[in-house]
Amino acid sequence: MPDFRTLPDDLAAEITELQGHGARLIGLDRTASPDEIVGAIKEKMGALRDEGVVPEEDDIVGLGVLLGEQYVRRFDWHWAHVNFDDDFDDDNYFVCVLPVNNFLSINPIAWVNWILSGEKSNNVLLNFNMVAAGRVPQAGVNEAMGFY
Repeated sequence: MPDFRTLPDDLAAEITELQGHGARLIGLDRTASPDEIVGAIKEKMGALRDEGVVPEEDDIVGLGVLLGEQYVRRFDWHWAHVNFDDDFDDDNYFVCVLPVNNFLSINPIAWVNWILSGEKSNNVLLNFNMVAAGRVPQAGVNEAMGFY
């Protein structure tokens, strides 16, 4: 079973700051609707991939945390540190967004990185719409099944 930790205050503040960077990359204010922001993130990542641009690490992180925050805003998910290895090693905790009972998880920074590197398809809008429609895989409480 994964282990969950509340994000330290300094990391939560950094996530908030980097969301502003992500919003500037897509040309929207962070207060735009979550649907609009997710759509713009999808378009931005598609354009970057099409152009063969390798983004800076801050750009990947900025887009990732901005994406994750839309799940928090729209679906009342929350940010947490998750260790999927259940070894309590601080190096094995990842920043994720999760629903209230932690049955799913999304590591949005890794997800954006996978998309931009070509490892995964650019399905962020589809995923977001599936969560909105309640069409998600079923998993047990605190299972934190990755949903990408």
